[in-house]
Amino acid sequence: MISPIAFIERNENTIRNVFFILFLLAGIVVVKDYGLGWDDDYSRADTGLINVNFILHHAKDALLQGNEKYHGPFIEIVLVFIEKALRLQDLHSIYLMRHFVLFGIFFSGHDYVLSTRPKSIFSAICILITNLDNSHAPHLCRILL
Repeated sequence: MISPIAFIERNENTIRNVFFILFLLAGIVVVKDYGLGWDDDYSRADTGLINVNFILHHAKDALLQGNEKYHGPFIEIVLVFIEKALRLQDLHSIYLMRHFVLFGIFFSGHDYVLSTRPKSIFSAICILITNLDNSHAPHLCRILL
């Protein structure tokens, strides 16, 4: 009889692939039930829309006076451009698209994490966090590591 550890070592890639396939399927199924976070509207309106208006129309007053000017806007700008490209009008469709895209970005980080063979779970968490647009990620990673 083979020991559990030997079985895991022999089937490491298969086990990992099955886990991430199940994780992907679960994420796709539950993304419509995710709900709204307390900052979803702030992120979209105060970061994404204001920065896109600055990029397209050079409207800098709202950007300079806003309270979100110190947060990284990259992901929010991308999400607003996708929203505009898809011509989404109702908030339900907008937030559903945002959650789906953000889950896709989060999920796509697993290939990077697995290819770098992080030394600890904290390293893996830091790699995933820094793949997202988060101004606090470098500080958090320094604390964890």
